[in-house]
Amino acid sequence: MDPDFLNNFTVSSEPASFTVKYPSQMPQDNPFAVDLSELSVGESLEIGGGTLEYQGTGVAYYDANQSMDMDADYRFYDAESRLMTETRMQELGIYNTIARASNFRYNPWPAVQFMFEHHGIEDIKFHSIKVFDARTHTLIGSGGSSYGSPNSYRFQTYVPLWHRAPVDVVIELSYGPSKIYEFAPKAGEGFQNEESECRLLHIFEGVDPYTSSSESGETGVTERIHKDTRGDPGVCFFFVCQPQASGMPVSFEFLDKDGNQLRTHGSSMSDFTHRITLKEPLSKVSLIRARYRTKRQRVVMHLPYIPGLPEQNNNVNDLLDVHIPYVRIDNSGQVSQFLRKTLQLSHSSISGLSPQNSFRNYTFPMDFRDVTVRDIAKFYSTGGTLNIDIENDKLELQYPVPFRLKLAQFLQKIFNK
Repeated sequence: MDPDFLNNFTVSSEPASFTVKYPSQMPQDNPFAVDLSELSVGESLEIGGGTLEYQGTGVAYYDANQSMDMDADYRFYDAESRLMTETRMQELGIYNTIARASNFRYNPWPAVQFMFEHHGIEDIKFHSIKVFDARTHTLIGSGGSSYGSPNSYRFQTYVPLWHRAPVDVVIELSYGPSKIYEFAPKAGEGFQNEESECRLLHIFEGVDPYTSSSESGETGVTERIHKDTRGDPGVCFFFVCQPQASGMPVSFEFLDKDGNQLRTHGSSMSDFTHRITLKEPLSKVSLIRARYRTKRQRVVMHLPYIPGLPEQNNNVNDLLDVHIPYVRIDNSGQVSQFLRKTLQLSHSSISGLSPQNSFRNYTFPMDFRDVTVRDIAKFYSTGGTLNIDIENDKLELQYPVPFRLKLAQFLQKIFNK
């Protein structure tokens, strides 16, 4: 570990936000040891002195009669792909039953929740989820949001999958026995063990507990903690961690003078930073407790398909024939992104000069209803030729090159020899 790690971060204040700046760098790859196991649908996985079970899926997307000025309702299915009863939803603590329209603006694919139930696992903490197409082994979903109750946990992500296909769901979690570290709520305090270190870089008071942002550039990374403008301020505890914060098997608890745990209002992580917000005055926090789990598990679950997707796509053999009930493309750049991810391609390129009738010259946002992926591909390729290069994992759009430009390129090659 870097003994000067804390010195890489600088804190400053701007009129609308506090900022933390640090150099750009890639974290170590998989720095925490992990055990691997498989979880079968309908069965229990025994880990950490308890059990883990998959309980079902929630799916939300727009039908052809809706539009982006609406939210989309989740439909919940149990592990056997049957519609879940209201009673069972209450037992699992499911309260996030709506996918917000604002989120579909950046993620124009079905929103999916994966739900798990656990009992008796010491200090369990869920970290991340990744979703793969089991046939192509392509990563089709990761990240998103999550929430839990005492014995259940839900991951919510957006998956560019509209058809019935087997998927592999990979979750990472950690559990005890845990190492406990306690320290004062002061900058520079924290913990260190043989494999990791976390330090409290700064405590920001008077922040907006609902918003934050970050940006990366040639000069490094800037994270912004926005100041409160709503009259509803919070306190942000800003930790920096090595070898990385994301995936570290640690959680932080904030205690008052009587040893009671204070409720946190949310948290977020990047590669090296961990931010936790409280809607309590700083004076109430007397002690911070770090709970560091010593066991980490990667669980692979095989699902035959994600239930609730459009029935027209149950037997689709060609991804271009996949039916899309409704999607809004917010800008021209999102067209290629939508096609590339839906067709499970890693790259896209455009060559030649764009003609007047190219997709770039249309007015966005643009709505597509009751279409296929092929229809959107035809729109994208207007005035050009679209090539799906499977071998090179690439979506290529080629526009004609005018004769004068071809001649100029030819002459340039001759004179440069």
